Amino acid sequence: MENYHSAFLPGEYARLQSRALLEQLQQKYTGDPSQLGLHTVVPPNMAEFADQRVRITGRSYYHFGWVLYELEGLPDFWPEAALVDQQLFKSDDPDNQPANLTYIGVKSDDGQFVDICTRDGVRYCSFRRHDVEASVEDVNRVAKLRTRSSFSSRYEFDGVEYDDNPKLET
Repeated sequence: MENYHSAFLPGEYARLQSRALLEQLQQKYTGDPSQLGLHTVVPPNMAEFADQRVRITGRSYYHFGWVLYELEGLPDFWPEAALVDQQLFKSDDPDNQPANLTYIGVKSDDGQFVDICTRDGVRYCSFRRHDVEASVEDVNRVAKLRTRSSFSSRYEFDGVEYDDNPKLET
């Protein structure tokens, strides 16, 4: 499960999406109840919980890497698309804007790392993954769900530009 990648970690708080978005998700996941599928594990009444602030108590992965969350006090498992950063759009503060407006995940020049860069190419984070292509997609998916500040915390670069040739102070 090395490359399974979640936007949120257990212990974090998030917000459930709007009623309209949760209803769209519910329609997307509706399926034949006799067949195994994502619809068999998500709540049948997701929209009733719209816009609630929730605490993530657990996370697991369904077939093909779907990220599912357990939420404190709520039934069943919740797909990642049902959650969004609780601070997103809360103010005009640039740190509360979606991270994907600033950051983008890209494959490193040698193809062995995932680099998180600003859209103008400044690298802030670099990490090795077995499947770099899939990991780049994962990072970009996470950037749509997280604010700039929580995205940088998620990847532990906290606004400090990455330098792979640091100069030692003497």
